[in-house]
Amino acid sequence: MCTMEMPCEYEFDDSLAFTGEKHKSSLTSWNPKQVDGGTLIDGDWKGISIEDARNLPVTDNPSLVLKVRLIQDSGSSKIQRILNEYTNGDIVHGFLELKNVSSEPVKFDAFYLSLEGHMVVTDSQSRSRKTKSILKMDDDEVLENKQGDDIGLPSDRILRSHTNYKKEFVFKIPGQLLEPVCQHGILQHYDLPPSLGLDKHHQKLKYQNLKIDKILGYTRANEIGSPIWPLDQAEDLSIDYSIETILVGDNAQKDGHCIIKQFEHFIRIIPSSICSPSSEGPRFVVRQLPYRVVSQPTFLKRLLHLFVSSRATLDKSGIIVLTAPVPQRALSYHSPQLITNQNSLDFKNSDERQNRSRIQDMIPPDQHDPLKRLCVNIRYISKDNQVPPKLHSLDVELISLTGKSSEHIPSRLSYDMLLDQDKLDHLRKKSPEFAALDVNIAALPDAFRAQKRKKLSSRDRWFFNGLEYEQDVELDLEYSKNFSKTLIPSFTSCMCFRRYCIRVSMLFDDRINRPHLNIPIDVRNTFI
Repeated sequence: MCTMEMPCEYEFDDSLAFTGEKHKSSLTSWNPKQVDGGTLIDGDWKGISIEDARNLPVTDNPSLVLKVRLIQDSGSSKIQRILNEYTNGDIVHGFLELKNVSSEPVKFDAFYLSLEGHMVVTDSQSRSRKTKSILKMDDDEVLENKQGDDIGLPSDRILRSHTNYKKEFVFKIPGQLLEPVCQHGILQHYDLPPSLGLDKHHQKLKYQNLKIDKILGYTRANEIGSPIWPLDQAEDLSIDYSIETILVGDNAQKDGHCIIKQFEHFIRIIPSSICSPSSEGPRFVVRQLPYRVVSQPTFLKRLLHLFVSSRATLDKSGIIVLTAPVPQRALSYHSPQLITNQNSLDFKNSDERQNRSRIQDMIPPDQHDPLKRLCVNIRYISKDNQVPPKLHSLDVELISLTGKSSEHIPSRLSYDMLLDQDKLDHLRKKSPEFAALDVNIAALPDAFRAQKRKKLSSRDRWFFNGLEYEQDVELDLEYSKNFSKTLIPSFTSCMCFRRYCIRVSMLFDDRINRPHLNIPIDVRNTFI
């Protein structure tokens, strides 16, 4: 038996760039070269800022072949695993390959290489979309003063015929957004949110026909650098991160400049935040419900009173009180089996293993392990000395709450508010800043293993203290082996959030009373 104490967009400021020496990357501080609007290139070309460059028209030059490849470690020849996940503090190693396959040289004016993050929210009613830039880190050492095969990009900005160019890069995943993005100053809104959902409208509906394999628990397009789309309960919402490359040159059709080549390579980021959104509320959750003992008349009595009363019952009232602590420990981040296997410590390099150990060391000792058990206290208060009911069955399911808004969410809402549609509707009408808030509640009944029902129906489990009956029920929170959905870490940001709670539903032997209790819980990616 368990025991429980009852209650009496934005600019970057950091970058990691390759030094220029082949296969040896070093970490350098970001030091932008400002030239007429923020271009990253020295020289006589006046240029435009990287922000404006992204809005230039695109005229893809077929003479150029551009690719971005990620590698497992600095100086490694091993290509990064397709299903690899990064966390804060990890280093993204990679290189870009650029080749002029034509017989003529190709001139360019600027090349931009960056790690970017975007959040896309689609209004469920109007279908309008709002995109927010949440991360931008730029590599400012793209051009090299060398020429020849397998080298950095030429400083004279002329790509020779049939020549390969190679540029290595390094980015470090930050723990927080690098610039303030929250107009309300909410501290948790500065944390880096996890990869979530899929933007099907990206690049003219490029991924609109993708469908998730429910057995695998995810899908992706069959091309280098395509995003991973798991079953993560995200509708009309996406958060993505990618390595972006843009090559800018003269527009042959019009005066000005255009993008002559671009490439993107998505990466999946699952931060290892140690914050606890659910711990900001009360330490305990309590629910009190009336319990009605219904005595059905026998068949003989029904016949005798057929013409007097067609439904004779005797109701006796009591009270059921459910109480559970709000756990300080969290559930572990869950992903499909293939993704989990490819991201085990055995597949990580030494720096990544050290990074995870460092994160683990920052966690309080009593929270090192994921939550596997939880105790719920049941009290029965009878008003007429009735024998307590037998607990017939117990069901435990995980509830996923995903909120999104096209406007900034000004404050954090309680679980009671999020789980009550009437309260949410009233809030939207009363407070204009919440008018665009949409909350999707997804029940995941198959997340946990089936609860053990041994001795569940025995009245011997009740303890009578002279005033009321009570018993403790221990919940098994081990994930089911067949559970293939993705549970991203809990987070909250300016335009969206993900929170969880455990719903405990009970059925007593009268099959009439069905009390339930919602217990806030966090999911974290901090367990190794």
